Order: sequence, then C-alpha cells, then structure tokens
Amino acid sequence: AGLAALALGAAFMAVMVVAIILLRWQIPQLFFSANSAASQATMQLASALLLVGASFFIADGLQTIAAGALRGLYDTRVPLLFAVLSFWGLGFPCAWELGLGRNLGAVGVWVGLSLGLTLYALLLVTRFHRLTHRHCIPVLVDDGIA
Repeated sequence: AGLAALALGAAFMAVMVVAIILLRWQIPQLFFSANSAASQATMQLASALLLVGASFFIADGLQTIAAGALRGLYDTRVPLLFAVLSFWGLGFPCAWELGLGRNLGAVGVWVGLSLGLTLYALLLVTRFHRLTHRHCIPVLVDDGIA
C-alpha cells in the first residue's frame, strides 16, 4: 500500500509539473503588468523560477509521502541524517555556488535547493523500499490503554 501511495502521489505531482511548465509564461501575467521593462524582466525571472520550481513538485511530493511512511515504521533518526546530508551537504553548497559563485542569482539558488530536495526524496524512498522489502515492520505493543 505504501508504494502504491508513492506512485499515486508521484503521478499527481507529474500532472502539476506539466501544468506549471505549460503555463509558466501565463502565470506571472496574472500578477504583473506587461507595460514596463521592469515588469517584463520580473515576468521572465518568475517564468524561469516556475520552471525550476516545477521540479520541486515531484521531489517534494515523494519526500513527504516517504517521510510519513517512514514515521509510520518508527524510523525517524535515519531520515534526519538524510536531511542533513541532502540539504546541508548538497543543497546549500550547490545553491551558494550556483546562485552566487556562478552568478545565476535566484535561479541558481533554486536549482541548488532542488538538487538537495531530490537527493533527500531518493534517499527516503530507497530507505522505505529497503525496510519494507526486508519486512522491517514495527511490532505494536498493547499497553492496555484503550
């Protein structure tokens, strides 16, 4: 059931990604006037950030479902270590390097953070698969409290 929920969540997020990619130029027009050069530059940046942000949808959906499934297995310490590794070990350094070091600005920061989130999602899904494949299902103890 857990892997089916992951697959369903991933499919929904994939639909949202396609919608954002297809509408990335129209969405900023809802918020900005196209009359000024500043608005045009802002709309271009917003469109680029929507494109990068669309990649967040699948990774964030997967990590949310996998983290919840792992909590259901009482596995919280390893996911915490995965978060440290993913966000501080990969996401933040990549965001810093791409955004500031390579002068990509906000787009570089978002790409770096997206890389960290993607690694986190992959690690959590892999952990869930390995634990359930080995039948590491928690034993619930009846404490007599009803």
